[in-house]
Amino acid sequence: MEMIEHKNNKLDIVGMSASLVCAVHCAAIPLIFGLGAAHLAEILHHPVVEVSFLLVALVVATWSLGKSYLYHHRNKRPLYLGVVGMALVCIGVIAHAWFITLPGGLVLALAHFWNLKMLRTCNCGVRTAV
Repeated sequence: MEMIEHKNNKLDIVGMSASLVCAVHCAAIPLIFGLGAAHLAEILHHPVVEVSFLLVALVVATWSLGKSYLYHHRNKRPLYLGVVGMALVCIGVIAHAWFITLPGGLVLALAHFWNLKMLRTCNCGVRTAV
């Protein structure tokens, strides 16, 4: 079987990184408020920043997790985790609740991690590019 170079794992690395940055961002806002740096917290909590994180996460997760499931490993676990993580992130952003968004970002990072692991171990003729 001919090996196909698969670059989707780079999207998983970007997705994991973006999800972890999102989680750190969500955790940092209450800490910054607690330290008295309200102006910095207001900038980080601006709706444009929140929606930007949400859109990047949605596009990367849909592309990476969906493509991997449809064309490669056919394992639903990363896809289900991605849906749960995105749902939590969306609910948290809409409700302005960091304590919902934070676990959502971590679940989404875990979905990308499992997706990358599935791509590396599946018997589907895929060679990951890392």
